[in-house]
Amino acid sequence: MVLKNKKGLEMSFQWIFSIIVGISVLFLAIYAASMFFDLGIFQHSTESAARISVLLDPLETSYDYSDNKLSFATEARLYNSCSNDGYFGTQDFQVQEKTFGSKWGKMSDKVSVRNKYVFSNSLEQGKIFYVSGISFSYPFKVTDLIILHTRPYCFEGTDDDIRNSLALLDESKFNVRFENCSNDKNYVQVCSGSSGCDVNIVGDETGGYVEKDNKRLYYANRLIYAAIFSDSDVYECQIARIAKKIANLCKVYEQKTEFTSLRVSECSTDINIKLAALRTTALAVSQSSDVSNDFITELSEPVSEVFQMNDEMSMCKVWEESGYV
Repeated sequence: MVLKNKKGLEMSFQWIFSIIVGISVLFLAIYAASMFFDLGIFQHSTESAARISVLLDPLETSYDYSDNKLSFATEARLYNSCSNDGYFGTQDFQVQEKTFGSKWGKMSDKVSVRNKYVFSNSLEQGKIFYVSGISFSYPFKVTDLIILHTRPYCFEGTDDDIRNSLALLDESKFNVRFENCSNDKNYVQVCSGSSGCDVNIVGDETGGYVEKDNKRLYYANRLIYAAIFSDSDVYECQIARIAKKIANLCKVYEQKTEFTSLRVSECSTDINIKLAALRTTALAVSQSSDVSNDFITELSEPVSEVFQMNDEMSMCKVWEESGYV
């Protein structure tokens, strides 16, 4: 009887030991699978951020980029941050995608770029991201303003002149509406000279400021697009980076003018005085504490002078654009 009990006890211990070992193995397997899954999500999100950083070239990404759209299979968050440090400053992207249910996956690594100027909110969230590029010259071609957003925009409350100046906003490509949308709570309401709207434009098509989140984003010409669709942190930093790029381009054009004058005796370097003045002012503006305001007020005159002087040059034009926008 005693031996039987010992045997039963021995069997019970073997079963308990087997169960403990099985649970441990199962736990380790689940943990390893979880780590592998999180690593896969992290890698995928980082790849997504990298693809966005090359600005969604259809040859470089597996995402749908037709009709100015970037589509994700699941809901995604795009974090857009900006730094004005260095020669041109940098723009950083991070992506976070939903996994199962309402759980968000691990944040991707930062992917930094120096040659893109993407205007959006610091955080954009959705499955479809609308992206469009708008050429910006001041006074020469500076860059493309890349507009990115997820929420629809309603321009029913804007003045006719402002609406006409926003002719590049194709309704289907930009996810915007101009009529019968003011009562839709899903839309970002854009008005002119009014209170109570999400975005309020004070000024005209040539310049002014955009009020949003109790802050003023100053614009000139096509910068109105960037001011409407981005928040203040992104906008101010990107304007500082654009000011730096203007300064660097002035230096390039100064060198080009000197080289041209050596080869063609009829060409002078008189415009270099204006380019140098614009370069100095742009560098100062890039470090200003009130960047967008100073960008408009301080650069307007030197930009106009450089443009006019180049426009009056016949065979020795520094650049071949007919206007600046």
